[in-house]
Amino acid sequence: MLVAVMTGPATFGQTLFTDVTAGSPDLSTNFVSTPGDGHGPGVIFNDLNNDGYADIYMIRSAGFSNGLFINTPDGPGRTFVRASGLVGAVSTANSNGAVSADYDNDGDQDIFVINWNQTHQLYQNQLANTGQFMFIDKTYGTDPTPGVNDGHHGLALSTHAGTRLDDGLAAAWADPDRDGDLDLYIGNHDEFYLSGGLEPGQKPGQRDIFYQNNGNGTFTDQTVAYGLEGFETATGAHSTDIQSYSSSQAVHWADFNNDHWPDLLVSNKVGGPDDRDMLYINRGANDQGNWLGMSLETYNLPTPFGHMTGGAMGIAVADLENDGDLDIYITDWSDLSQAPSAGQNDVWINQLSDTGTLDFVHSNQQPSLFSWGTQWEDFDNNGFADIYVTTDMNVPDALYMNGPDGLSNIDTAALAGLTETYIGRGSASADFNRDGQTDLMVINPWNSNASNGVSKLYENTYDGENHYLVLELVGDHTTPGPDGFFSSRDAIGARATITADLNGDGVIQDNETLIREVASGTSSAGSTSSLGLEFGLGLATEAFVHVYFPSGRTMSFMAGVDQYLLVDERAFLPGDLDGDGFVGINDLTLILSNWNQPMADAHPLADPSGDGFVGIDDLNTVLGNWNSGVPQAANIPEPTTLGILFLGMTAINRHRR
Repeated sequence: MLVAVMTGPATFGQTLFTDVTAGSPDLSTNFVSTPGDGHGPGVIFNDLNNDGYADIYMIRSAGFSNGLFINTPDGPGRTFVRASGLVGAVSTANSNGAVSADYDNDGDQDIFVINWNQTHQLYQNQLANTGQFMFIDKTYGTDPTPGVNDGHHGLALSTHAGTRLDDGLAAAWADPDRDGDLDLYIGNHDEFYLSGGLEPGQKPGQRDIFYQNNGNGTFTDQTVAYGLEGFETATGAHSTDIQSYSSSQAVHWADFNNDHWPDLLVSNKVGGPDDRDMLYINRGANDQGNWLGMSLETYNLPTPFGHMTGGAMGIAVADLENDGDLDIYITDWSDLSQAPSAGQNDVWINQLSDTGTLDFVHSNQQPSLFSWGTQWEDFDNNGFADIYVTTDMNVPDALYMNGPDGLSNIDTAALAGLTETYIGRGSASADFNRDGQTDLMVINPWNSNASNGVSKLYENTYDGENHYLVLELVGDHTTPGPDGFFSSRDAIGARATITADLNGDGVIQDNETLIREVASGTSSAGSTSSLGLEFGLGLATEAFVHVYFPSGRTMSFMAGVDQYLLVDERAFLPGDLDGDGFVGINDLTLILSNWNQPMADAHPLADPSGDGFVGIDDLNTVLGNWNSGVPQAANIPEPTTLGILFLGMTAINRHRR
């Protein structure tokens, strides 16, 4: 199904954004973001100190400290104040970007800094363990076998064919094996086909890296074991006469085939005839629960995929049509003279919901020269994801609005208040003032050809009648789900599905079901947007929410609009053995069908008492909470520096008009 082109955007002529950078002097006057390589830098726009508000972590190149800016009350508004000393993860390396996630499952966000021609850095947040908000460099502690020259050195170093893999440009956290421990993928960039920076005899490209989390703070390079090198020709080769691997620009984990296993998309600079963007599909697990790894599907898709953009850059993923599958947007750094795309970005429409087969059809192209970072968010809260594009070469940034009639090809950035004409790179989105509108952080690095170099914070000031709902998810990394899988603490990879009457006509239409996934590592040049799931709900006054956690547990409930909700997987009541949010006949049947059996023969979930035997204790666990719903969601009131208070909300069955 191709996307229809609208005659006008959903929100036309209305100012959506206001430049509020000057309200944070530390951002606007005391910090100039600079890339370790010309393709960066990125940015983190996520809550790092657990106060409920998104902070900003920005990048500088060698010899200058990266900057951590804390979201701080300022009268009725907010301002960003730079942290000092050890608090700020003060890398002085040649940095390109950073991604944040709770890699150690202790309840706070850690920072991974992507460096250029240098060792990357992993900063562990100490807030949850010590109560003190500061970061400690744990990079060299990630070696699984310290002192042993076995080729595995943790996040400090990976090599291939005797060459250091240290041209990092992008990274993303995910849990593709669903063991509850976050793994890390790094996209490396080393020139490209016909690049002017190549030495005589040099071929462009560098192998990407997949680091598997060992669950004890260490990581092992398992790239080759799982076939995730980031580039492969149709014949299976990783090196050709003109290139060796490829130059990755962005990486993004998402479940494209709706099987609850995260897949991986890598954008590559498409210059050589064999170059492609790489789409890896997760193979899931076997009957014993062992992860089977990934499979490259770029060349197996029915429609040719990944060879349109002349200089693929950023990646954004969203359900463009609200049809139940995730679509792809890839930005393109090229001008009108470059083939094959001639300066136009790519929309790839997922055909899974229409045909039952994973396939991507190349649809409308939103023209925008020299494009880099991108955000696919619902900026006017009408229930349909819009596209923002950061651009280079003093070309204006672009904004394309989306609605029930389809994605517009009309650029409304200037009308919306986004008057960016700088040397733009990475971008990230978050609701930094918790008013229900998604804001933007845009990185404009210092450049010898530009006089500004000031990155921009844009507040979304939409004041229409559309509503919103924001979900903050917490996973359970200690207790297995129905099939023995786990979630990470910050629920990376979880998917929330919301059904709501977006147009307020009293009937749920086919395009009024929305999906979002928790992801760390988006846009381009190593950036991280807020891990909160921000939904625009149009004119709806209530919403049915269904959350699927990576463990396999699900939660379903009705929610009112215009609020933040905490959905905590750990809130399951004893007795909810099948994880459906209700203690009832299914749980009783599980006990009785395994009655009086030792655990060697019984279903593992049938022994909630943990005594190794299915018997009266397990039956009492179910009967003790019989016919009870699980308190699954909690309203998040205004947070304080002491933490977030939780109020229970009872789960109820799905309601549909």
